[in-house]
Amino acid sequence: MFDAPSLSRIVGRLEFRFDLPMSSPRSAALPAAFWILASLAALGAEPVARVGDMPRVPPTEPTRAAATFRIRPGFEAQLVAGEPLVQSPVALAFDEQRRAYVVEMRDYSERRPERLGRVRRLRDTDGDGRLDAADVFLDGLAWPTAVTCWDGGVFVGATPDLVFAKDTDGDGRADLRETIFTGFSSDFAPYETNRLNVQALMNSLQWGLDQRIHGSASLSGGTVQLVDSPFTRAWRARAGVTNRPAPVRLRGCDFSFDPRTLDLRAETGGGQHGMSFDDAGRKFVCSNSDHLQQVLYDDTALPANPAHDAPDARASIAADGPSATVFRASPDEPWRVLRTRWRVAGLVPGPVEGGGRPSGYFTGATGSTIYRGGAYGPDYAGDAFIADCGSNLVHRKKLRAGPDGIVRVGERDPSESDREFLASTDNWFRPVQFANAPDGCLWVIDMYRETIEHPWSLPEGLKRHIDLNSGNDRGRLWRLAPVGFDARGKLDAGVGIRPPSTEDWVRDLASPNGWTRDTAARLLHQHRSPVAVPLLRALLRRDGPATARLHALHVLHGLAALDGPTLARASRDPAPTVRAQAALLAGDVGFGENGPWSALAEDRDPEVRFAVARVVTHAPAALRGDLIAALVRRGPPLVRGLALHASAGLESTLWGALAKEASVPTEALGDLARLAGRKATAGERQRIAATAASLQPPARSLAVTAAFADGVAAAGGNPASCGIDAALATARAALAGNTDRGLRAAAIRLLAHAPAADAVPALSGVLSKGTADERADALRSLARFQGREWADTLVARAAEVGELRPRLFGLLLRRPEGHAALVAALGKGTLRVGDLTTETIQAMRQTPDATTRREARRLLGEPPADRHAVVESRLGALNKSGDATRGAAVFAERCAGCHRFRGVGQTLGPDLASVASNGPEKLLVAILDPNREVAPNFTAWLAETDGGESLSGVLSREADGRVTLLQAGGTSTTLERAKLRRWENTGRSLMPEGLEEGLDDQRLADLMAHLAAPER
Repeated sequence: MFDAPSLSRIVGRLEFRFDLPMSSPRSAALPAAFWILASLAALGAEPVARVGDMPRVPPTEPTRAAATFRIRPGFEAQLVAGEPLVQSPVALAFDEQRRAYVVEMRDYSERRPERLGRVRRLRDTDGDGRLDAADVFLDGLAWPTAVTCWDGGVFVGATPDLVFAKDTDGDGRADLRETIFTGFSSDFAPYETNRLNVQALMNSLQWGLDQRIHGSASLSGGTVQLVDSPFTRAWRARAGVTNRPAPVRLRGCDFSFDPRTLDLRAETGGGQHGMSFDDAGRKFVCSNSDHLQQVLYDDTALPANPAHDAPDARASIAADGPSATVFRASPDEPWRVLRTRWRVAGLVPGPVEGGGRPSGYFTGATGSTIYRGGAYGPDYAGDAFIADCGSNLVHRKKLRAGPDGIVRVGERDPSESDREFLASTDNWFRPVQFANAPDGCLWVIDMYRETIEHPWSLPEGLKRHIDLNSGNDRGRLWRLAPVGFDARGKLDAGVGIRPPSTEDWVRDLASPNGWTRDTAARLLHQHRSPVAVPLLRALLRRDGPATARLHALHVLHGLAALDGPTLARASRDPAPTVRAQAALLAGDVGFGENGPWSALAEDRDPEVRFAVARVVTHAPAALRGDLIAALVRRGPPLVRGLALHASAGLESTLWGALAKEASVPTEALGDLARLAGRKATAGERQRIAATAASLQPPARSLAVTAAFADGVAAAGGNPASCGIDAALATARAALAGNTDRGLRAAAIRLLAHAPAADAVPALSGVLSKGTADERADALRSLARFQGREWADTLVARAAEVGELRPRLFGLLLRRPEGHAALVAALGKGTLRVGDLTTETIQAMRQTPDATTRREARRLLGEPPADRHAVVESRLGALNKSGDATRGAAVFAERCAGCHRFRGVGQTLGPDLASVASNGPEKLLVAILDPNREVAPNFTAWLAETDGGESLSGVLSREADGRVTLLQAGGTSTTLERAKLRRWENTGRSLMPEGLEEGLDDQRLADLMAHLAAPER
């Protein structure tokens, strides 16, 4: 009999072939290996690796590290600083003297209590373009992650605090240190290392075009407040501010603050690590598995309008998807391969990792930064750079305007279709952030560690042999430069720093280098010289780069010197980016009398109209209705959505202005009819219905009438009493025999407001004979009804709706009679267990009614409670040759209701591309044990309404007193928070346990083969 340590040594030496296809003959060695692993699991032993099982990967010294890079032709990576001058760098900022302030997170990942974090100030003393001297500017920090410069000092983010530090005596060390804000990640107080997520801390402090410092709050949020101290009171008093601000909640938000007044506010964001602006002020963020996202507008600043859902404020914009393919040059670390073996066998918890492929998908995207320098030429201006520190690479995307002219699209450069801008063969290369530098180049912040891994995910038997501190005394800063780039004199040489000059700073606003412009704008905001105002106004009147005029506008605004005439002149600027910013600023400053609001609302550029839509509630009241009407006419959809969100109190007026205009898209007119129906009086509703009935063609009339009826119902009214009888008759006739798809689609929507005796039979007939889109619309309309007859009708159609079956079951599960009808059909044999989705089975076992629940469990049985045992029992699937074609059918049946893969399915859960890249082992565990690790943004929420409905889903939005749940099958439901008697986060995955029920090992292998198959 082996003892546990002996068995673990055997396991450590087993040669698994996880990098091979499942059909490979070499995979025949797997059964014996798994038998030994299963034996160890049965003993309940904790596996322990030997040192020899995990050979160490040696570091590469700084002087030789550039040779490990595979970089885009025409570029080179120049070492600017390396250890010992810099250690564990994670953030970087330059002051006006071009000195580098580097945040060193030496306490990553488990030494936070020791406060090893610090900020070093690095200088170039001989002018050769390399940093050669360093001072420990600030130390004693716990997990510092962010830095930016202000007033001769720096703001430093060290959760839960944002501190200000300054060297007042010139010795290179901060003698002034004061906490300014506190409460970041406060939900995880008392900030112990086993509670606070080291990979979800505030980061990316950036100077914004709006003269504020912006930052990412990451995934930990918090309730942040200004520290009330003599220091902060004196600081704010100098800016003429004496009130005490309220705490700011940052759940799912980013933040910004004015460094003069310390006014802090929430900003739309929600990324993880990395946030950046382009030259026009557009904001971009990233998260681990969604590497490029655009923040379209600040929805925290929108007026509340419970009657209307504003458009999504953030968009995933990579053309190749959130978890895009990346091409790494480095191998997997040995410890990662060994951990995979243990996890596959169920010996340790956690998701399985490692597929051993040289190319994979983004799973650790970080540091998204827009290049704004002047050293690369116009072809690279505005490109997005994203790091993946786990894959040791730097990825680049070209950004262009999308079809609507507002949302950007990120695409690979054609010359990088099968490679990265930079990839290293060295596992120690850990790019975590970037900085646009004074020299016009992009700098890479290389943390340079042997291991970058969340400590919570490491089994103790591995962790004891992994030195998580290895490399905390190393680190590099790299300049990505054109080959032969001469950096001499471009950094601080320690002498010849010019004294402050307002004229120079205004002139610098026209620099081609974004860092220079931002620094000049910051200094003008800080020094507030009255000399600047006429110079800035003169700059606005001159030709030259639009970026100069953009900054001039915002600097004037920050100086409280932006007046209506100046803003009106900017609204006629030839550059649309300037006109757009003029519109945004007019929301705060105003244009004065006879301002150009109307011209901006009719502007030829969609981004200008989008800007007007964002601030139209601040326009003069007499103009507001006409402006919204113009925006609705011109669009595009994002503009219309924001304009209608601002229409509170003007719904009937706008309806009268736009209802008869054929140029207004039907969808937009329907949105307006919905709002008008919700707010109108009984008499007004009759007139609105009559106008809608007169519209042509009939499909437009029915569609607008249906939207109007939706609004009446949402307000608690009865649409049938509003004069829509003729429209309902037309709708029934359309479904009886009309082939016009537009007319039928509108009829299906309108019948949601017909009497149940008429609507349910007609709509259930669509479930049987309609197109896929018509069936989906019919299910949405059927959601308005209830009762046992309704439920039995839906159950009877379950076999006919195909891929929409998850939606149908989800609809039934919202109501007690739906649960009862499903159980009754199972008992009678008219519905088989195999017909049910896994989500449905799980919900039926947990139905609130005790009698129904008891019968459901009798018919369905109970799933195995020990998911580790389930994983172990299904390891045989890894040894079978899977058929990808058959697997596609399994995916459509079991997975597509919640997951998207290569354009198929819904986006409720994570895109499976990021999971598939890690091989069949990770897939198997993810399928069989979905709760081993659940990202916070994918946990299931439960809601029970006052009306008796029960829903579960992923929370996608919470605003204006309403919550929106995404549900299986691609549906979403918005609920009023005040009308929920139960609302809770389960902390568990929405993906149910028991997905393996009805799937033998062969079908599991087929599914994994489909997900692992190369993309064609």
